[in-house]
Amino acid sequence: MAIPTFQPTVVAHRRGIGGFSLVELLVVLSVIAVLATLAWPNLRQPIDRAQRTQAGACLLQLGAWVEREARQGQGYAGLDIRNAGVGCARTLGEAFVFKMSAPGQADWGFVSTNAHRWQLLAQRREHPPSANNPCLGLVYRDNGVRGVLEADGTIAWRSQNRRQCWH
Repeated sequence: MAIPTFQPTVVAHRRGIGGFSLVELLVVLSVIAVLATLAWPNLRQPIDRAQRTQAGACLLQLGAWVEREARQGQGYAGLDIRNAGVGCARTLGEAFVFKMSAPGQADWGFVSTNAHRWQLLAQRREHPPSANNPCLGLVYRDNGVRGVLEADGTIAWRSQNRRQCWH
């Protein structure tokens, strides 16, 4: 009787089994990049809307601060909104810059120069400002009127943009 001998089966080693080629990886990464580029504006809109809402609320808080300070002092002249101590201005400082001026004046700054009137601006810190963004800045006046800073520097008080930006 012959004793059976064990003969191991030789499996041929095939290259590339279980992995991806460099070309396949590049194609997948390119598809992901294209999809991300197409989706980014739609993902950015809710964030922008939430920041605008916060900036509008912050303008109201800054307006209340201006009124409190003016009642304690001699009017609005010389008030520096950088000293307001309103937390929202610091929180939103990366996205918006907050300034003030007198109604009818185009020179926005941090210190009020008018003793009787004021208006506040929350301007988006876009560099350069996007031409298709109708909400470059929100404006709030001492009489409670709200407006939107237009691309040419004027303020729209009664426009579709105002309703869209101050929602």
